[in-house]
Amino acid sequence: VSATCRAYDAEARSGFLQKGVVVYAPSYTLQVNRIGSGSGLVYSNPSGLSCGSVCSADFATGSTVTLTALASPGSRFAGWSEPSCLDLGPCTILMTAAHPVTATFQPDGGALFYQVTPCRIADTRTGSGVPLTAGEIREFAVTASGCGVPIGAVAAALNVSVTDAASVGSVTLFPSGIQTPGTQTVSFSPGKIRSSSTVIKIGAGGAVSAYNGSAGPAHVILDISGVFQ
Repeated sequence: VSATCRAYDAEARSGFLQKGVVVYAPSYTLQVNRIGSGSGLVYSNPSGLSCGSVCSADFATGSTVTLTALASPGSRFAGWSEPSCLDLGPCTILMTAAHPVTATFQPDGGALFYQVTPCRIADTRTGSGVPLTAGEIREFAVTASGCGVPIGAVAAALNVSVTDAASVGSVTLFPSGIQTPGTQTVSFSPGKIRSSSTVIKIGAGGAVSAYNGSAGPAHVILDISGVFQ
């Protein structure tokens, strides 16, 4: 940044002086903590972070920093602590304050089952009260459902119930972000409540999707009882 000012000599003659002014933009610290019994590294773009257990770097205020996790052989990346980063891909942080982020790495020996307090993650009868229409695909949050699903969960044990169906049909539950499979999770008919238990991989954005394969509307209820992590 430069500044211009008027100067006078001994004979009152004036002119302009150009002077450089250095302005320092404030920065904030981004700290990355690595937890879990697995191992791996976390990198940043812009560069500045390439760390194992704990590291930190300063980035200009208002800048965006993208973190990428790379699991070591024999380990897997299980997730970020950042609420806006719900899947296992890169995590982008807007630096408007000092920011801590935790990356979890676990051994790649297969996911383990953990019970959670039974909780209803979705009920189309509440809120807007709009049922799934014929042929509709609707996403339901699992990770951000408010049911205490831990960061890094890869699958969920769900009970799927269908009620108030207008016609005979079926609902298919599947991971969000993929094409609808040709399977059925629960079949139903008008005037009856039908339920089925299933284990579904948690898909893109920490969500699962439900497809109404009937010719009419139906309400869907999802209850969670456990996760695989």
